[in-house]
Amino acid sequence: MKRLIFVFLFLTCISFAQTVKDTAYYQEPFVVIDSIILRGNKITEPHVIMNELTFKPGDTLTLSAMNFNRERIYSLGIFNKVNLYPMPDEHKMNLYIDVEEAWYIWPIPFIELVDRDWKKLSYGIDLYIKNFRGENQTLHVKGGFGYDPHLTLSYYVPYLYRKEQIYLNWSAYYGNIKNRSLIADTLFGSNYKQRYIYSALGIGKRFSLYDRAIISGMFEYVKTPQSPVNPNFPGETIARIPSVSIAYSHDSRDLAQFPSKGVYIASEYDFKGLGIKDTRYSVFIFDYRQYQEISKTISMKWRLATRQVSGNNIHYIDYSYLGYAERIRGNFTSQHEGNSLYVASVEAKYPIIKEWNLKLNLPIIPQALQSYRMALYYQIFFDAGTVRKNGEPININDFDSGYGGGFTVLFLPYNLIRLEMALNKFGKKEYIVDIGISF
Repeated sequence: MKRLIFVFLFLTCISFAQTVKDTAYYQEPFVVIDSIILRGNKITEPHVIMNELTFKPGDTLTLSAMNFNRERIYSLGIFNKVNLYPMPDEHKMNLYIDVEEAWYIWPIPFIELVDRDWKKLSYGIDLYIKNFRGENQTLHVKGGFGYDPHLTLSYYVPYLYRKEQIYLNWSAYYGNIKNRSLIADTLFGSNYKQRYIYSALGIGKRFSLYDRAIISGMFEYVKTPQSPVNPNFPGETIARIPSVSIAYSHDSRDLAQFPSKGVYIASEYDFKGLGIKDTRYSVFIFDYRQYQEISKTISMKWRLATRQVSGNNIHYIDYSYLGYAERIRGNFTSQHEGNSLYVASVEAKYPIIKEWNLKLNLPIIPQALQSYRMALYYQIFFDAGTVRKNGEPININDFDSGYGGGFTVLFLPYNLIRLEMALNKFGKKEYIVDIGISF
């Protein structure tokens, strides 16, 4: 543990020193942009791209700012390729933004990991309609079988009112899901399934390029096999949980799918039950992530997050869990539950292949599905986390922790895969194959 703390402090000092050095001794070349010209957006409305830019005509633009804005546009997830370059034209400087639009409508078969577990495979058909009407609206219908069979519907409208920057988000879920609570399994006598229905409608506002907030109304329906499964609902096998949620996020990351710099902050407060049948509890979530380049090739990121549940008649489905969606590398399969979750991570990455644009030319398949942004990175990491019940003290010895390294293969705009080796605090080794970004 002392060795890991030393590595963390060492990387932090390097990061700070590099930042001071860059600020004090380096001045980037720059150009003044007179106009912005978009090319290649055959479907996408211009304002969808322009709303992601940190500059406007007449502003000064540096190379690093240009790269940052390129990644911001790419983070929309609707382009296979994005390029920005200034070009003089007589007595003015134009900035050209060239995009290659991705394939927007496809019903595709999928296989995914439930709770990041290869033993829990879900499969089915995934229908995406992305960039609907050229407004970056997303309509999603997904039917899954195998582990936790389900049907998911969602509709996202980023510009319900464009001038006011009001957006809408609706989602619904129906499924037969396996219980995750070890306490409930003990009461029931074995692992069991429960019917779970969820629907939420949210109205949000984007206050600036990086900041937004949303208020949502939600309803959850949970049907368990028999009433003793949850002693908070005696004599009942059905729990109906209405709730109200308010959330805020700040997102200044460059490439959301695999950031190198920026800050991500998310906070959410859910008021559950609304006092109906004496069910009144709250869920508070806070997540802070920072990404920073410490040299031209090495970047570092770190995360602190918590999830707090408190109140009366808490349903097991709302407990805080470690070992499912949230995992500690080195203790990847270790499961804990309770009211309060705490996790922390630090990671540094180095590009082996920073960017490679792969373009295929296969028959029948649309060209928009044959263009990919590939990359290969090596990373080292340290994770720690714990879950505590109400009233239990926090002790550093109770934290699961692990450290290690591995490789990340990017396959954008679609996904990425990580191959890692981790050790826990006792030196026990484990190998991890995971889908998606670590954080």
